[in-house]
Amino acid sequence: MVEFFSAVVGALAVAAPVVHNLGEIAQGGQRILDFASAILARFRKNVPADRQQVVIRQALAQAAALPGPEFDKKAEAIVREVLHDQPPEQQRAATEYLKLFPARIRSTFRRPEDWSGTTVPADFTILRPNDLLSVIPPRPPLFKEGDRPPGAPKWELVERLAIGGFGEVWKARGDA
Repeated sequence: MVEFFSAVVGALAVAAPVVHNLGEIAQGGQRILDFASAILARFRKNVPADRQQVVIRQALAQAAALPGPEFDKKAEAIVREVLHDQPPEQQRAATEYLKLFPARIRSTFRRPEDWSGTTVPADFTILRPNDLLSVIPPRPPLFKEGDRPPGAPKWELVERLAIGGFGEVWKARGDA
């Protein structure tokens, strides 16, 4: 799992600060395809060709199956290792983005035979950057746990349920 997600974090840091790259990803189109290409290039450089599909499938299955807090700890460790020379705000931004992967993976892999989305379909392979797009979160998060959404200060965001290209869905708690 570490090899794949280290490639993700490393790709975020290529050529520009992490926060800038996250903003670029949010704009979609060619930028997110370039990001997918950078992930695959870094991954392929560090993993032998005959192991790549197995390692990717294992990383995605593990990320989808891990409880949130456990994946979050692993994400924080990977970011610290890969971006150890980056400022704390860059590390936080990369960590928050990486934490989006399990939900995105489960959403991608959800199907009638596995409603949980925690198993990788037998025919799933990643050979080209386009193949990666279905498991890459479409943009960085706008909010974090504990935030109060604009225009609704009586509500506190408790848990991110989903993120898409245009918005986020949260479980929230209202003040009494």
